[in-house]
Amino acid sequence: MVMSTKGSLASAFTVCDDNDGKGFGTRYCRASRNLSPGMLVHTEQPLIFVATSEVDNTVPGHMEWKLVEKLLTIGKRKPWAKQFSCDADVSAVVSSESSQSLLANLLKKFSVDKDTVLLLFKCVSSNAFAVETPLLEMSQGSTFYEVSSAFNHSCDPNCISINIGVQKVFFCCRATKAGEELSHSYIPLHQLLLPQNHRRHFLHFTCHCQRCVQVERREAENCTLSRFMWPKDHGMTSVGGDIATFQYSCSSQEDVVVVATGDDLLQNAHVVKDLRKYPLSAVGLLVRYFSAYWSSFPDTLTSHGASSASKLLAENAAKLLIPSNDIMKHVPEVALACVLHRAVVTQYLTVGSGLRGVIVPKLLQSLVWLAQLHGGSFEFLGYDLTIFDREPRDRTDLYRNGNPAPSLYAIARSLGATSEDAPSPPELPAGIHLDTCNNTSCRKREVAAPIRSGHLLSGHSVDDTSAFKRCSRCCAVKYCSRSCQKDDWKFHKAICSRS
Repeated sequence: MVMSTKGSLASAFTVCDDNDGKGFGTRYCRASRNLSPGMLVHTEQPLIFVATSEVDNTVPGHMEWKLVEKLLTIGKRKPWAKQFSCDADVSAVVSSESSQSLLANLLKKFSVDKDTVLLLFKCVSSNAFAVETPLLEMSQGSTFYEVSSAFNHSCDPNCISINIGVQKVFFCCRATKAGEELSHSYIPLHQLLLPQNHRRHFLHFTCHCQRCVQVERREAENCTLSRFMWPKDHGMTSVGGDIATFQYSCSSQEDVVVVATGDDLLQNAHVVKDLRKYPLSAVGLLVRYFSAYWSSFPDTLTSHGASSASKLLAENAAKLLIPSNDIMKHVPEVALACVLHRAVVTQYLTVGSGLRGVIVPKLLQSLVWLAQLHGGSFEFLGYDLTIFDREPRDRTDLYRNGNPAPSLYAIARSLGATSEDAPSPPELPAGIHLDTCNNTSCRKREVAAPIRSGHLLSGHSVDDTSAFKRCSRCCAVKYCSRSCQKDDWKFHKAICSRS
């Protein structure tokens, strides 16, 4: 049965519903026309939303119980829940003492039967979405979307999904033909880099995508990727024990505590050596560190480990691209590219002043690539920029006051991103503005051609089609002509320094 796609781009896909014989829906989305990378597929506002601040992390399943409470408040009951897949195993969570207390309170408050509440709990456990900002992955809460929940999971997806505020937005990430099922990842993109025997632990179901079910492909993937992960007995070592302590804090402690624990961990030379030895495991650990770091920013501004953590993240992400490692043969290209480009942005934010001549060109390239992936618009940056709104506008650098390196806030603003509510991303523009001439009497805009779809990991540089040239001494500013550079030197020489 084909369902309505009201509130979405109906011309891009249809939602199909095949009843499983038990009264529950098994929905999926099917492309109704050919889709190309970067194309906007679907946008949707949430039915309900629970902010992270409303949740007690020490109570197992508290987020799910808050979602159930909001569903009951707006009148959702068993018939509504049955249109969704409800296959999550929640027995361990709902049997806990804290969950039994929360269940009793909901039964009393809404005068509903126990089966209805438990079905709603399974429904949100199977279909709810975590809300994170697109670039820095700051946790904001959880939501429930009625149409978006029909997009099934794949470990090699043809779509990616992000949140712009609480709005869910889907983009096509590889060429897809009409009639193909549309899928995205239920787990963070960096976890798609893991081999199947590790990846499966992050899913509450058995994945049946082609990447997981093809035996030869799965075994080759497990064999290759496992070489870049901690061995089975790693947890028995002293270093493994320290890392396990940090990982436990990620799921049970406040973000500020997680960052402090991570800072102490990165002071251990043996841990750092271990992280360099096993890049796939290191990327996962460092991404979790920075998720906590940005979620509690600016309270973590004094962190003494962020700089070394970002260097390690960028270093390990780059290792995954080395051809001799054969990793690119086994993982989705879009997942690997996203990890790499986000690492570049993170490194700039924490180390940018010291390496501006090296990082700024990479930063621009990464921002342009991410914009290409997200519909050709920089609007996806808007909600990440809200944390920089807390900083004084007149600072030239977020962390190193007085140094001339521009902040991400300034760069993103020059690219057209704002921290206001972002509308649906527009179609890809003919060109993307990257910078302005540093001569204040000129301020001509630089334009570079977008990176082509289907070349996600190419060495394409944003300067390839640009007429602007950097100051050869500091590499921090650009000019449209030599005359503009000469005219501006009387002002620029006061802050110009060699990289």
